Amino acid sequence: MGRGAASVMSQEKILIVEDEELLADTTADARITAAIKAKLLGDHDLSAISISVNTTGGIVTLSGTVPTPAAISKAMLLAMETDGVQEVISTLQVKPKG
Repeated sequence: MGRGAASVMSQEKILIVEDEELLADTTADARITAAIKAKLLGDHDLSAISISVNTTGGIVTLSGTVPTPAAISKAMLLAMETDGVQEVISTLQVKPKG
């Protein structure tokens, strides 16, 4: 095997490792999102329908509407206490029921 072939094989191995890491990150992010949505479903003060959850690289973004400022804090805490979460960003807005 020539030197060029070894270089190509090495580059292919790097690409495979990077793809596997990306897949692992994507799987972990999906697991985090699902765990947070499940927690939202189980909380009578928060709505899983009104709150969107997006996770990228362990950073969770919550968006949508909640009825009170306290609900924003509660949703952020709920997300932060989920395994794998590195940071929580909220763009939640208060929209009182009524």
